[in-house]
Amino acid sequence: MSSPNDKSPLNQGARSFELEGGRLTVKIHWADQPFDELCAVASRLNAKRPFIFVSKVLGKHWPCQPQAMTWTHEALAAKLGPLPGPVLFLAMAETAIGLGRGVYESWLDLTGEEAALFSHTTRYNLGRPVALKIDEPHSHARDHLVYEPEGEAAQRIFREAQSLVLVDDEISTGRTLFNLALAYSQRNQGFKKLALVCLTNWLSEEGRVNFLAQAPWKPRESARFVSLLAGEFEFEAQGPPSPPAPLTRSVGDWALKEELVINRGRLGLRPAQARALTQKAQRAAEAEARALGPGPVRVVGSGEFLHEPFVLARTLEKMGFATIFQSTTRTPLAFEGPIKGKWNFLDNYGEGLDNFLYNADLDYPGQTFLALEMGSLPTLSGMLGARDIQL
Repeated sequence: MSSPNDKSPLNQGARSFELEGGRLTVKIHWADQPFDELCAVASRLNAKRPFIFVSKVLGKHWPCQPQAMTWTHEALAAKLGPLPGPVLFLAMAETAIGLGRGVYESWLDLTGEEAALFSHTTRYNLGRPVALKIDEPHSHARDHLVYEPEGEAAQRIFREAQSLVLVDDEISTGRTLFNLALAYSQRNQGFKKLALVCLTNWLSEEGRVNFLAQAPWKPRESARFVSLLAGEFEFEAQGPPSPPAPLTRSVGDWALKEELVINRGRLGLRPAQARALTQKAQRAAEAEARALGPGPVRVVGSGEFLHEPFVLARTLEKMGFATIFQSTTRTPLAFEGPIKGKWNFLDNYGEGLDNFLYNADLDYPGQTFLALEMGSLPTLSGMLGARDIQL
């Protein structure tokens, strides 16, 4: 992999991609890794945004090696560096939950900071007080919630954070993270530093200036953009707009999910809590390894449940197993270009939502673990020949 400081001209330039609904042209200003190592471009079945940057190092739509994910976590944490505490990390569901948690734990290892809290947005009803509610305008499921943290110490950090770190897989217009920062600023007007962390930042210089100019919090100039690639894109629609996918149900029924009150991040994780969950997943991997043969291993996470399944995969990889990781998603993509396989099934959260798995090998030669935090995915388990595991 390239060095985190590599901003060579070899990583710069413009490229165009012909998609189902038009042409996407990207201009890369700099990159720590080549574009093709970080992501691909695919068609999203969404008339509001008919394209998507499919990350190859996120463990979501693209199977990847845990070590590649670990590198991205550590590289972004190193770029983030020390911050005035207390520090609040907020990650966007569902795609960036694993990224946010991975950067958070890598940042804790790097800085030794203990006055820190990780939380993430969610689309599920926990029956708990809601701290923030935001809208993601281009999303297939627009509403995001951030719940009040659990415990007095976590609540204090949430109220009094001096640094706010927002994590998403990409930044395009910046509107979603702006909405999240705006919502948080109404709860805490005293934070001094804002860091916007992502894998690929497509916000133009003009867009960054506008982002800061609209910010009601002060000092505005304290906002930093932290990424592994920076550039711009332009989408030129061709032909009539792509119709929405009429058979895809992406918005839940808001039924109470009492099982999810077990805190894996939705109610805030202090450093010790995050480490305890990670260590539990490591112990599960060590137990499973004793019964595994010499072949490869695939771990599949589910929906908003990403980090502990990733730790399972990373631990097995460190023990010498050839391991890949990916996760299910509710994002509907077109079966074309880099999307070589697409499987549709109902979600394991009991809401009757369409979930998808992309680019999976149905003839995978090794053991597959399907990691779930609740419910089951019998169709997917049978298709993959997987063994369910709860962490």
